[in-house]
Amino acid sequence: MDHRQVEAWILEGLPLGAQEQRQLQAHLDRCAACRELVMGWQGVQGLLHACEPPDPQPGFAARWRARLQDQRRRAQQRQLSILFAFLSAGASLLLVPLLIQLLLILLASNDLMVEALKDALEWFGWLAFIMEVLLQAADSLARAVPVAWWAGLASALSALAALWLWLLQRLTLKSGRKGVVA
Repeated sequence: MDHRQVEAWILEGLPLGAQEQRQLQAHLDRCAACRELVMGWQGVQGLLHACEPPDPQPGFAARWRARLQDQRRRAQQRQLSILFAFLSAGASLLLVPLLIQLLLILLASNDLMVEALKDALEWFGWLAFIMEVLLQAADSLARAVPVAWWAGLASALSALAALWLWLLQRLTLKSGRKGVVA
């Protein structure tokens, strides 16, 4: 019989079937080393059962819970890091073909770039035209309306702005008193 199997039966201390019990006893009758192992193990078990289990150190439970929480947090961070790495790799794999396609389009179609540049210049031309019209209208309006009316309009707009700021301040203070962050 194999010594490793006998040692496992002795040290595990699990109940053995009738056949295994006979094999173990037959081996122990022939092998002095395994008999010494049985006697030594029985002595160790006797000492272990005779000893009082030690009381845990003060704060053991709190330290154990903190360590367990830290291990869980680290495991969660590790999982999130792995997930982020996989998602980043996937996004990169998707982005590479798109960038290659865009590069091929830009290199192959100078006509598209020229057309886009022409469209942009046309839009800038229209914006310049609209700005010119608005400036001429403002100049004509400034000449047609008397200065006193402009002063009154500016005063009215200033008063409305001051009223708006005052109301904004009041609303902010009220919401601040209620615990609402404005």
